[in-house]
Amino acid sequence: MTRFYAPPETHFRPISPGFYAVVNHRAQRPVSVVSAEATRILRTLVRGGTAAGLRKKFPDHSKGEIDGLLADLVKAELLFEGCLPPIEDFPPAGMIAWLQITNRCNLRCRYCFITKTPEDMSQETAEGVVDALFRSVLIHGFSRLGIKFAGGEALLNLRAVFAAIDRTEALRRELADRLPADFQAHYELLSNGVAISDLRLRQLRERNIHLMISLDGLEPDHDAQRIFPDGSGSFVRVIRTLERVKRSGILFNISAVISNLNVEGIPAFVEFLLKEEIPFVLDFYKETPCSAGDPSLRVEPERIIRSMKDAYAAIERYLPPQSMLDSLLDMTRLGLLHDRPCGVGQNYIAFDPRGRAVKCQMDFEGLVSDSSRPDPLGDIRADLRGIQNPPATEKPGCRDCRWIRFCAGGCPLLAYRTSGSYSARSPYCRVFKALVPEVIRLEGLRLLKWAE
Repeated sequence: MTRFYAPPETHFRPISPGFYAVVNHRAQRPVSVVSAEATRILRTLVRGGTAAGLRKKFPDHSKGEIDGLLADLVKAELLFEGCLPPIEDFPPAGMIAWLQITNRCNLRCRYCFITKTPEDMSQETAEGVVDALFRSVLIHGFSRLGIKFAGGEALLNLRAVFAAIDRTEALRRELADRLPADFQAHYELLSNGVAISDLRLRQLRERNIHLMISLDGLEPDHDAQRIFPDGSGSFVRVIRTLERVKRSGILFNISAVISNLNVEGIPAFVEFLLKEEIPFVLDFYKETPCSAGDPSLRVEPERIIRSMKDAYAAIERYLPPQSMLDSLLDMTRLGLLHDRPCGVGQNYIAFDPRGRAVKCQMDFEGLVSDSSRPDPLGDIRADLRGIQNPPATEKPGCRDCRWIRFCAGGCPLLAYRTSGSYSARSPYCRVFKALVPEVIRLEGLRLLKWAE
């Protein structure tokens, strides 16, 4: 007789009368919504059980009702037949590359980690970097390649951006018989949004480039940290750009960095974005050598927690149809179970304007490889110097945490800069523990709303 098992680490979060958000670490879909009755069954089967046993425990349910519930729960990977599968990671299918297209910028944001110089990536270097990326893609068998164009202000060197994209598309055709049949390439350009013409928007849309625009709050908060060289704020210019971006039809989202300077205004800012139906990502300020001399940016965890809970309350009032699991809490990536917070040392590589490769764009001093090498990503993976990105199960302060496979310990470079160890818990650990359950609840409410 078939026995059914519910994972013992399953977390139940009440979201509304009669419904729970369920977190399961053994499924590719981490958050599901189930009825109170299904929740009772799952809790009953933590140590295993049979359909016949359930009918005895729930005599008011017919055989058909019990069998139907069991089938639905198995299909949702909340319940397993025969035995529990191991907790596994879902390895990334894609390689991600950061191309530092230029060190030039028309802003002087207070938390920026890039030292401003006149240096641009040449078109030849951009093409050489793409060649190197495809060598690594073929060697490691990736089915996706994501390229992020950044600066400085990447729009100041669009020739190199377009050269890289054109070379990528050419290699996709040239290497079609060696690449996976489902191979895809995605492009994203990071911009401060202060000067994007309609012509530029058309050019970006023609090449299917996703645009990420930095906007850190409503006017006073944004202008406190994203400024021109003369100290004036950039909010008005970015808002004007957003109006054109929305009309253009280009895919875009907003990236906001939360620091001590704007933390209190985040709830109102989030409500503004939701009302305008603008997708966004919220990240926390991370101190770097460039920003360490500005202590006014450092924010206490308790202030973040209070502000974010207020922001989540706004989201609850305007629940969007799309999932926000990977958008609301820095690097936690709640939509994908994982044992490392990022791809450093695994499937991620960053190139500076000269085509030299590093593990992370926040540490361009730690050169590891370059675009002339046969397999730059292989060099990154093999390097034991500089940034290390151990799995969360090897971090003493993380391995027993309920949320280990959502947070994975946070940014290892930030941990090192604040504690001297890449295996240390994130300085935002308390924030993650307080807010992950709230994000799960929001996702449950969203699923419930849009299923009706």
